[in-house]
Amino acid sequence: MLFVSLPLEMQVSGLLSFIHNVITIFLFILVFRRAVQTKKTMLYMFSFFILLSAAGYYQIGLNYIFWVFTSNLFIYQVKVLIGTLGIGIATILWLYVYFDMLRHRLRKFVIVCYWVFVVIFYIYTLTFLFIAPGAPIIGMIGDDVFPYEVNYTAFILIAFFISLIITTVTTYHLAIHIIRKKEDKELVWKGRFLAIGMTLITISAMIDINIPDIIIVIIIIRIIGIIAIFFIYLGFVLPNWIRKLLKLELK
Repeated sequence: MLFVSLPLEMQVSGLLSFIHNVITIFLFILVFRRAVQTKKTMLYMFSFFILLSAAGYYQIGLNYIFWVFTSNLFIYQVKVLIGTLGIGIATILWLYVYFDMLRHRLRKFVIVCYWVFVVIFYIYTLTFLFIAPGAPIIGMIGDDVFPYEVNYTAFILIAFFISLIITTVTTYHLAIHIIRKKEDKELVWKGRFLAIGMTLITISAMIDINIPDIIIVIIIIRIIGIIAIFFIYLGFVLPNWIRKLLKLELK
């Protein structure tokens, strides 16, 4: 798409999404650094989960930066690849974290099963994007109706909903499980932060689905998304400045 003029609400959405991208990468670095220091596999998994779970924001934020410097937008195939290829792996990483903490014996079976689903998802997406000549790409993947985004349909949309449901249910379950450990204040606060972060993500998704794209709504959605990822981060890594506020032991 050449020399595109974007409306103000799309520019606001793009800018806030790029800010979300920067914060997500910063949090990834912090968690990855902690993983290197502690040599905990779970933290390695969680760091890459943070990085890859924000695929939708990368699709918007990177597209906006590309537009700022070139006045162009990504072609359809690039938008789809950025917006989809990280989601399946992010869910697998989260399942590893969840089952490692709560259901260790089931971890291998569930993750292998989900890997099969993810491979099918990737084959489906890449086939209709690049391989199948004359395929009804709009009907099988989604309609390119927005400057930044693709209105996904069919199997792609189903896969997104499955990923969202799995992540939401397991996050709440993990949060409730560790909140119940009342004798350990650190775990209780981590559970609270996880619950808050997941609730904010759910609220953001509901607003995005049901309310039209006007500036104030876009601003609210993007800000909620930024706050949500920060709370999810706090659910696993409590930095010392938060520990001081909560009067917890410093590490």
